[in-house]
Amino acid sequence: MDNISLIYTTTSNYEDAYNISKTLLEHKLIACANIFNNVTSIYSWENEVHNTAEYVIILKTTKNLVQETTDKIHEIHPYDTPAIITIDPTNTNDKFLHWVNDYIKS
Repeated sequence: MDNISLIYTTTSNYEDAYNISKTLLEHKLIACANIFNNVTSIYSWENEVHNTAEYVIILKTTKNLVQETTDKIHEIHPYDTPAIITIDPTNTNDKFLHWVNDYIKS
């Protein structure tokens, strides 16, 4: 059984967040996505400080699909330089891990 990985990314609107999540789910690259709204991102871009409302997406996949999943995110993401960050949990509920693996491998 493959261990779970989480992938974090952001978008500027709900439609993009939903479409990215749905596409990855339909390709069985992820088992689940959580979309959070009303997130404020403060960052520097081209030597200016920006304050932007964004949507955060947390995607649940398996370690062996991280590269393929991040490649697909790059392909469909509207940002030129999207934040795509992989997080490897140190502990995962066994039943949840089985569910993720079963969905992705079906």
